[in-house]
Amino acid sequence: MSQNDIDIASAINLADVAAHPAEAMAAMIEVMKRQGAEIESLQDNQAILFRLLAKLKAQVSPEPTEAQADRAMILKALLAANQGKMFAKDARQKMRIPKATFSRLLAHMKADIEVREFHADRRRDLIILKSSENG
Repeated sequence: MSQNDIDIASAINLADVAAHPAEAMAAMIEVMKRQGAEIESLQDNQAILFRLLAKLKAQVSPEPTEAQADRAMILKALLAANQGKMFAKDARQKMRIPKATFSRLLAHMKADIEVREFHADRRRDLIILKSSENG
């Protein structure tokens, strides 16, 4: 509700409505029309934002980059060399990559690995190669 609408609404009191019902009704209808127009405008803006968001999502490539693919192969090899299990911190340090990059790598590798809390120390994450769990 705009300030002008609030001023009109507050200016209309019950005595005025009783004395001049037609004018009061006309003023209320005018306020409601303006509010309807504002709502339509907001809905149009929301539709535009949703279309832009869909375009942005389409532009983001779901496939890993070459560097991510290389790091994924390195991490799989590292896990395989350690019986399929390794602490996340140790794997990250051996690969010498930043925490944020390693976190994104783990997110892209959800199909190949599983990340669990270590049962003895829940502050530590354990990375498990999924193919090594069954073998």
